[in-house]
Amino acid sequence: DKKIAANVNFAYYEGGWQKLPDFSTLKPKTEGQASGFDVGVRQKNDGFGLRFTGFIHLPKDGDYRFFLGSDDGSQLRIDGTQIILNDGVNPHSVKDGKAQLKAGVHEVLVDYFEGGGEESLSVEIQGPGLPRQPLASITTITKELPKKEVEGEVFTFDETLAKQGQQIFASIGCASCH
Repeated sequence: DKKIAANVNFAYYEGGWQKLPDFSTLKPKTEGQASGFDVGVRQKNDGFGLRFTGFIHLPKDGDYRFFLGSDDGSQLRIDGTQIILNDGVNPHSVKDGKAQLKAGVHEVLVDYFEGGGEESLSVEIQGPGLPRQPLASITTITKELPKKEVEGEVFTFDETLAKQGQQIFASIGCASCH
């Protein structure tokens, strides 16, 4: 069972809210790093809030669609702009929003609060070159992509080898099984 490396920062708050508070005005009870937008970092089951921050790495310019599901309230901001507000005390519900974004690095912020009952949070993205998937799959703690180490050597991307691999993948029909 492989543990996924932490790829988002979080701040944990406690309080009784009916709507998302402005976490920037509150003092977090704890802060740390998590693997994905995981409400499992909480210290209790009701009356808490989380602010997750990180950076997403987009492969292409274009229209991206985001999906934010939560019980209770949540919001998604990209580069400081609110893309989705899914606020209030409610059972798990998903809202979506669109943003036209350039290829490269973008700051992501997800706020979440839990009043009572179930606690859940899901954050997904879909766009050019990206089938619908968890946003955490392209999120990192810093603006830089982590370096992948292979037996002590740092991995460097080789455009020529990547194109060659892509052609082989297509020519021998890998997509029919994978």
